[in-house]
Amino acid sequence: MEDILASIRRILSEDDEESAESGEPEAAAPEPEPEPEPEPEPAPEPEPEPEPEPEP
Repeated sequence: MEDILASIRRILSEDDEESAESGEPEAAAPEPEPEPEPEPEPAPEPEPEPEPEPEP
């Protein structure tokens, strides 16, 4: 197990050295753009109350 971890550390340090020598900064993961919020649905218009019919 320790051998595996040592190998991984060695590989990572080699990668870091190569990127430092080439002068290229490590590519940072671009931040995902926030999803636009959906527009709120318009409030339904209240139905007009029927006018009471005049009594005869």
